[in-house]
Amino acid sequence: MICELQSIQFNSLTKNEILTFFLNMYQVMHVHKVIRDKQTGAKAGGVFSRIMSLFRPDPTEMTYNLGQLYFGVEDIKHGILRNNKKSPSAYFFKNLSASDSRANLVHVDDPRVVLVLLDENQVPKRLETFTSKDTDEKLDKHCKNLLSSTVIYDPNENELIIPNIFKTYKGDFGN
Repeated sequence: MICELQSIQFNSLTKNEILTFFLNMYQVMHVHKVIRDKQTGAKAGGVFSRIMSLFRPDPTEMTYNLGQLYFGVEDIKHGILRNNKKSPSAYFFKNLSASDSRANLVHVDDPRVVLVLLDENQVPKRLETFTSKDTDEKLDKHCKNLLSSTVIYDPNENELIIPNIFKTYKGDFGN
C-alpha cells in the first residue's frame, strides 16, 4: 500500500477526489502520529522548541510520500484542508509557501472540513471514511452529529455554548 500512495497521480483526480483523499489521509496520519507519540513518549516541546520550530522544521515530524510529495499531518491539516491558512499556533508562517507545489493541489473552501479535524492528542472512537461519492453527505452528517452533541443552550444565561473548534478556527467560518 505504501508504494501505491507514492504513485498517486494528483493531476488525474478531480477536486472532490483530492479532497476525499486528504480527508482520509489526514485521519489515518493523525491516529498514526498519536500512537507513535504515545509509544515513543514524545511530548509537546517547551518554549525553546516552539521558538526553534518557527525557524526550522521539526526533524522528528512524521511524513508520508503521497504522489512523490511529502506531507506531514500539519501540512494536510492547515496546508490542504484549511486552504493553506496559518495554524492557530503559528506566529509567522503558513505550512506551505506560495511556491510550494503542494499548496496548489486543491483549494478547499468548505468550513465543514474543519469540523473533521482532530485535537492534537485526540483519537476518534471511529474514523469517518469518505468516498468521492459521499463526501458531501458525510460532511453534513458529521457536522450535524457534532453540533447536536456539543452545542448547548443555557436559557438561564441566554447563552449558546459552542465547541472550542469554532473559537480556534473562527476565521474559517467567515465573519
